[in-house]
Amino acid sequence: MPTPTKLQDLLTLCRPPVLTLDPWVGAPNSWVRSLAPVVRGQIADDMYIRLRGGRRIGNNRAGYDIENGALKVESKLSTRSYSGTNCYLWNQIRPADPYTHLWLVAIGTHDVQAFFIPRASVPSDRLWKQHGREAGEENTYVLKTSAGEVIPPWMKPFAVLA
Repeated sequence: MPTPTKLQDLLTLCRPPVLTLDPWVGAPNSWVRSLAPVVRGQIADDMYIRLRGGRRIGNNRAGYDIENGALKVESKLSTRSYSGTNCYLWNQIRPADPYTHLWLVAIGTHDVQAFFIPRASVPSDRLWKQHGREAGEENTYVLKTSAGEVIPPWMKPFAVLA
């Protein structure tokens, strides 16, 4: 039986040539992609709180992440995909939850954008079922943008400049 060192050597020999077509390699914001989803969510929360105030809610069943006066903010972060047809994909959006606004952070390789969107301003045709649950069950959705509309026109009025 080969020793682990020999298996490692064999694996190295079988490695295909490394193509550096991935725009995230060496990009200034690449560190975000290595973080666990919960940490990414905390970063989005912290960005909102530092810019606009409010406080993080400790109850993860509240249906929103941040209270800021009368505002109940659901906070999401997405890193951009540069392959396929999707660009940004914000997960776990639950239309039945009581948030008043979405705070969407969009992180590209070299840029960061944020959008503060009133709940009623999100077009329903932009929400896609996430887990394929049956009607009557809790439904979670994703809000996604496409390569043809990295930031769609309906989102632009809600851009936050910092």
